[in-house]
Amino acid sequence: MDSPIKPSMDYELFMSYLRKAGVWKALARSFKMLNKVCTRSQQPDNPVEFVRKHLMATNSDLEAADQVRQDIAECKKILLILKRDKCVLTRDLNSLHRRLYPKLKSAALATIDTLDLETADENDDDKA
Repeated sequence: MDSPIKPSMDYELFMSYLRKAGVWKALARSFKMLNKVCTRSQQPDNPVEFVRKHLMATNSDLEAADQVRQDIAECKKILLILKRDKCVLTRDLNSLHRRLYPKLKSAALATIDTLDLETADENDDDKA
């Protein structure tokens, strides 16, 4: 015969489940935020609402965060294209400058002329 499950066993199993699922950490984070707010300024009017609000992000918060991540990814792509364009235009400008002013030797032109697209791409990868 199976031994009957005592209420205390159910409670312990449930608490173990909550710990493994990370609920305790989330609650502790909310309580720490509540404590900081209470020590720095006035106590919130509704502490239960404060904990609920700071316990988990709402769907709208998650959607907004996803949209921001997508916007950042798109901006990084555009920035890479613009940096490549800058390299090409700088090279073309230097070439034109040398044809118009062949006797003028500039250290800045020599430095810029050595920049190539692969170097620009590698620098972008390092910063990302």
